[in-house]
Amino acid sequence: MRCEEIAMLLPELLGGSLDAHAEAEALDHLACCAACRSELALWSRVKAVAAAQAPPLPPVIRRRVGSALRRQTGSASLRTAASMLRDTALITQKTIRLSLLCARSGLPEGA
Repeated sequence: MRCEEIAMLLPELLGGSLDAHAEAEALDHLACCAACRSELALWSRVKAVAAAQAPPLPPVIRRRVGSALRRQTGSASLRTAASMLRDTALITQKTIRLSLLCARSGLPEGA
């Protein structure tokens, strides 16, 4: 894989969501590419900062969500919720990538 391809996979690698083949290829590339290892370290810091700044859910919200999930009888609604969560995560990931690209190129965000 080329560096550009690896760069697109790094957030998924950190999140553990790559399939075994893609993960193996990414790790092989990272073993011999200092630039991509630096990129991975940057993503790791972004993930840590995001996790540290995310406020915990209040207990009442956690209970309501848990109750709502327990009331769901069909797996279709759970699949819909999982799909929406995955879509939200992908949008967030792409927004972070765009912000990083803007920061590296010196462009103001939203330009």
